[in-house]
Amino acid sequence: MAPHPSIGIVIPARNAAPWLGAALGSLRAQSLSHWQAVVVDDGSTDATAEVAASSADPRIGLIRQPPRGVSAARNRGAAALADSAALLFLDADDWLAPDALARLDTALRAAPEAVAACGPYAPVTATGRQLRTRPAAGGDVLARLLTRNRFANGGHL
Repeated sequence: MAPHPSIGIVIPARNAAPWLGAALGSLRAQSLSHWQAVVVDDGSTDATAEVAASSADPRIGLIRQPPRGVSAARNRGAAALADSAALLFLDADDWLAPDALARLDTALRAAPEAVAACGPYAPVTATGRQLRTRPAAGGDVLARLLTRNRFANGGHL
C-alpha cells in the first residue's frame, strides 16, 4: 500500500463476501486515484478475506482479526490508516459514486479547518434499484447533527 494517501477508507466486514466485491469495485472506479483502503475482516466464516485479497489492487489491504465487533474493526482500520489526511468508513455492503472521493477531497481542501464532511446518499434495494436520493446538508450542520443524526450507515467520515 502506498504511504500517505489523501483519503483512507476503512471497510469493516464480517461475513460480507456477497457484497464486498461491489464495494471494492466502487473504490477502484474512483476518479481520485490517491487513496488507500483496508478491509478489516472481523472473524468471518465465509469468503470475505478471499474476496478482499483477490482485489488485485495494491491500494486495498486486508487485516484479519478474531470477531470483536464493528467498532473494534473500525478502530483497527483507522489505526492502520493513520497517515491519511482524512478517513472514510465504508460498510462492506455499500458503494461509492465514482466521484465521491474526489468531491470529498475537494471539500476538505476548500475548508481545511473542517473536521467532517457529508454528501448525498441513495438507498438501493437488493436488486440495485435506487429508492431515492437524500441531498447533502449545507452550511453549518453541527446543530442539526446533534439533534437529528442524519448520517447514513456506511460512508461515515
